[in-house]
Amino acid sequence: MVGETVIHTRFGRGTVEGLENARISVRFDDGTVRVFAYPAAVERFLTFENPSAAARAAEDLARYQLAASEVARAKIEENRRREEALTQQRLEAMRERRVSTAKKAAANRAAAIARSRAKAEG
Repeated sequence: MVGETVIHTRFGRGTVEGLENARISVRFDDGTVRVFAYPAAVERFLTFENPSAAARAAEDLARYQLAASEVARAKIEENRRREEALTQQRLEAMRERRVSTAKKAAANRAAAIARSRAKAEG
């Protein structure tokens, strides 16, 4: 890809000077060097003049999009699991409150029975 000619939608024609760490640096005809995210810039701003370089960039973009969609799916699944765990925790807390309330009610009934027996005996 280094040495390939590209056309940017805003900056015009340029030559690829480097491609590493998901970054592509391009020296434009006015002498400025700009760095873009690769291959995302290919989707939005950059077009390769050489058809084989354009095909390679399209393949890189397709792999990038696939990986991005897998990451998005993984995040959605993680959020779903987290929500499911929170729902489970809430249900457990509700069950515990019900049990606690039932125990208190039973204790109150037992105390009331004991008081009424004590009154009857006394």
